[in-house]
Amino acid sequence: MVKGKAFTFLVMAFLVGVMILAGCSQQSNNAPAAEAAKSQENASVEKNDDSKAEPLGLKEYKVAVQDLAEYMPESEYKDGQYSGYARELLDLFAEKAGIKFTYVVLSLKRQVTEFVNGGADFKYPDNKNWSPEEKQGKEVIYSNNVWNSINCVVVQSKKENMKIDELKKMGIITGFTPFQYMDSIKEGRITVAENSDIKGLMQQVLEGRVDGAYMNPVVIDYYFEKYFQGRDKLVFAKGLPYAETTRHLSTIKYPELINKFNAFLESEKAAINELKKKYNIPLD
Repeated sequence: MVKGKAFTFLVMAFLVGVMILAGCSQQSNNAPAAEAAKSQENASVEKNDDSKAEPLGLKEYKVAVQDLAEYMPESEYKDGQYSGYARELLDLFAEKAGIKFTYVVLSLKRQVTEFVNGGADFKYPDNKNWSPEEKQGKEVIYSNNVWNSINCVVVQSKKENMKIDELKKMGIITGFTPFQYMDSIKEGRITVAENSDIKGLMQQVLEGRVDGAYMNPVVIDYYFEKYFQGRDKLVFAKGLPYAETTRHLSTIKYPELINKFNAFLESEKAAINELKKKYNIPLD
């Protein structure tokens, strides 16, 4: 009887052992499938992460802009803020294009250097006739015209009919080049007085310390209303050389965005004209 019980115990132990071995084998056989499932899950997570990456259209671009403290209505840079018509126009384009513009504010001389050396993706304002030496060897792409402007000599109203031989001393904003007068300047027939401050430059003209100032009359009108209301206005001396200039957005790196900007200038003409009215810029 004891032997029978012992035999039964041994059989049961044997069966338990077989079951344990079978379970281990099954677990071992399931491991590759579990690992494969885990691997597939990880791949799915990575794909989802990729889908959450920032879209290419929201890329950030740097625009080199001028640091003039007062050059409204186009722009001004004060208290660390770049503002004016140019800022609102470029921001509107960026919004429509699904991109972001960051403005790198630089002196007129550093603006072009930073741009051609790749430190900025775009430059505004720009013109194919500006800084040709610095741009040599670079394929600069220019947008369609953003704003027609005039660079001329403004004088006291009583000198509106001034002739070229009466212009002995001319004031300019530091960094500006009065192309139409360069020969006379080189020959010593006209001397130049630079001023980094527009209000100061206008004061020089009003007080007769310079015969006239080489400026944009729209800019002059803006600051005359701000600083010199009630005084005789400074006027465009139409008998002196002047230049009608165009202002453009330029790039070396991203011609496709210049194409988009050109399309924007056409498709958003109504909104752009409203901006011009806001800043008293003549409509085209």
